[in-house]
Amino acid sequence: MSPHKLLHSFAADFIRNGGNIVLLRDQLSHSKIETTSLYTNLSNKDKEQVLTRMETNRLKPADIEK
Repeated sequence: MSPHKLLHSFAADFIRNGGNIVLLRDQLSHSKIETTSLYTNLSNKDKEQVLTRMETNRLKPADIEK
C-alpha cells in the first residue's frame, strides 16, 4: 500500500468512526477543508451520516429536547 493510499484510508476511517473533519484537516496539514474532504472518499450515505452527526453535535441539549 502506498503512503498516499494509506492517508486516504486513514481519513475515511477517521470520519466514519466519528472523527471531526476539522481535526482531520489539521492532522493532514491541509489549509482548506475541501482538500480534506477529497481524502475521505465517502459515499453519499456516509456523507449524510457525517452531516447528521455534525448537526446533532451543534445542537444544544435544550434544543434536542424540543
